[in-house]
Amino acid sequence: MSDEPCGLCVKPTSNTATPIRCNLCKKRFHIKCAKLSTNQFLDLKNRGVDWHCDDCYEEIFPLAALDTSETYVFF
Repeated sequence: MSDEPCGLCVKPTSNTATPIRCNLCKKRFHIKCAKLSTNQFLDLKNRGVDWHCDDCYEEIFPLAALDTSETYVFF
């Protein structure tokens, strides 16, 4: 599975390029495409924290994508 495409740029990911997998959709991403630093990636990995890509994060937390002024419509 080392040639699995990145969920964002669709270029192949490899085990040596430090990919990260979304815990919801299971797609792999280059950490650069996921906008994570190497330190952030290692911290997530060492702590065993679930990571979600932007699309899945918005699906789980739909209001997170709204501008602060837009949230007042809901409350």
